[in-house]
Amino acid sequence: MKSSLHVKYFTMIFYLAFVSLLCLPVANSFGKACCGSRSYNPSFYICCNGVINWKGSGTSCCGTRAFNPSFYICCNRVINWKGSGTSCCGTKAFNPSFYICCNGVINWKGSGTSCCGTRAFNPSFAHCCNGVIC
Repeated sequence: MKSSLHVKYFTMIFYLAFVSLLCLPVANSFGKACCGSRSYNPSFYICCNGVINWKGSGTSCCGTRAFNPSFYICCNRVINWKGSGTSCCGTKAFNPSFYICCNGVINWKGSGTSCCGTRAFNPSFAHCCNGVIC
């Protein structure tokens, strides 16, 4: 019984030593790269903060996930469909031509070019008094 445990223990040590060798530069000279302690092929995968993802069309990382920046935008580690949203407000994408982000809240811009608390307003016609439009 003891010898069986020793064999398992040494097998595990050998395996861990072998896996760590996979991420040495010499071992990775054939189109492989390291992601943390794991080896991967960057032609097909992407490493995002230590997590290996299938690349597909994902050429950028958002947190630990891959995404395609042509169609998506990463807002605070949340992937959003880009559409016309080229800016982030918290975890949401928005189009700054038509909207304004006020303290994490997306507002229709209209003539509002400034923020008062979480609301947009036009400083030519109103003032912001302690977070209240007045």
